[in-house]
Amino acid sequence: MEALGGKIYPLGKVWLPTSQRYLIKYCDLIKQLAHKPYNVLDLGCGCGILSFLFAKAHKKSKVIGVDKNPAAI
Repeated sequence: MEALGGKIYPLGKVWLPTSQRYLIKYCDLIKQLAHKPYNVLDLGCGCGILSFLFAKAHKKSKVIGVDKNPAAI
């Protein structure tokens, strides 16, 4: 799975978060947000790709992702 110029490979029993098509739309959306710091809590983050992508695009933001699947953490 590719996003923002990188490749993501979830391990084991961790599901991919969404299709590549929706991931591209999400990347476009986070690029459009105002560049100010955010506090983000991603509940049920799975492999954490969406949290990671947001944090990568908004480096001054605080992003926390949690999941009940120990393989995902």
